[in-house]
Amino acid sequence: MAERPPLATCLANRGRRSCTRTRSRMPFLLLLAIALTCIFFSSEHANLTFSSAFGGLPEVVNTFFERPLPLLPPVGARAALQPKKVPTELASQLTQVGSPGVPRPLWLVIAASIPTALFWYGAGYKMLAEEELYQYEVEQLGGARGFGGPGTMGPFIIGLALGPLTALLGLPGGASWGLVGFVWIYFTQYLLYERVNELFEARGLPPPLHVWWLIFPGFNLLSGLRQVHFLSEFWYKERGEQAPDDPVVKFFPFIGADRYTWREFLRRPALWCELLKDVPDVDNDFLKEP
Repeated sequence: MAERPPLATCLANRGRRSCTRTRSRMPFLLLLAIALTCIFFSSEHANLTFSSAFGGLPEVVNTFFERPLPLLPPVGARAALQPKKVPTELASQLTQVGSPGVPRPLWLVIAASIPTALFWYGAGYKMLAEEELYQYEVEQLGGARGFGGPGTMGPFIIGLALGPLTALLGLPGGASWGLVGFVWIYFTQYLLYERVNELFEARGLPPPLHVWWLIFPGFNLLSGLRQVHFLSEFWYKERGEQAPDDPVVKFFPFIGADRYTWREFLRRPALWCELLKDVPDVDNDFLKEP
């Protein structure tokens, strides 16, 4: 029979294993902390907003990640991120930060994103839309509630890079540190939804988005599509221009409809697709509003 190790050795080994497990959970603890921050600064929590608690932080972050831009050619990304008055035309919709913002209809965002494997959505739409809204808030409200284009995408890229870097160095947590990038982009998306709602509320219009849908699979896609559409609609209004019909929004009414509940979405086939516009609502007690 093998001799059992001394009690002290067993306790030491158990302690090392416990310490290793704790360190490996560090990325997930960080993700939880960021998620709790999102909940805490929800507009429904007292009257405390993200910007009032961390006044000036969005500007600091955006300015920090703008610093590498002067190294770029003036005709490249550096020039594109300089706000200017530009017409609502394809070139400016795809490449330029406008002042006021450039409307980017949903059909255009999809058409530019899919062939580029969503590269344009991140490097193009997300960067431009965040920077336009950032500049608008600084000018109109005296302070930004979001992090701007560079301030949004810079930490996201660094967060993603943490995964392979820590795995390569053999650090605790390994590739799971890459989740930090995804949580950061979720956090900025949460801020974006809140800010789009505030744009409409400031005009006396009902907010179009359910911010909390962001964390539910399926419904987060609905909110994302609606955010693109309604932000585009806002910029058309801000420019005093008539928004043209969007074929994607017309075919999928749930994108452009007034804000509805999740129960209403599930029981109303007419919201799902234009082909189902004459289909009666689903008669189900569970799907009726409480």
